[in-house]
Amino acid sequence: MAHFRMHTQIKNQTAALISGFRSIIKPEWIRMFSTPELQRLISGDNAEIDLEDLKKHTVYYGGFHGSHRVIIWLWDILASDFTPNERAMFLKVFHVLPIYVFMCT
Repeated sequence: MAHFRMHTQIKNQTAALISGFRSIIKPEWIRMFSTPELQRLISGDNAEIDLEDLKKHTVYYGGFHGSHRVIIWLWDILASDFTPNERAMFLKVFHVLPIYVFMCT
């Protein structure tokens, strides 16, 4: 039963996923990486977030800047009040660009 559910039943969907993946990334590129390395490239790393590096690479818009009081509060809260796991969850929320980016361009 498990084999049927995990292999036979989803055979067409799995084939479509693999075909789409291979249309974006050449199979020979995938072979360059071990399974854990490929997972890190696709899903990200579980390493603790370096807030200083994140600050350095953050781009502000909509009237905000690095010395804006709200931004200072944000960095302070992330550094002082959030656990490493909460920081990771905070960043996972922003997986798409806000609509405001498109309204300003």
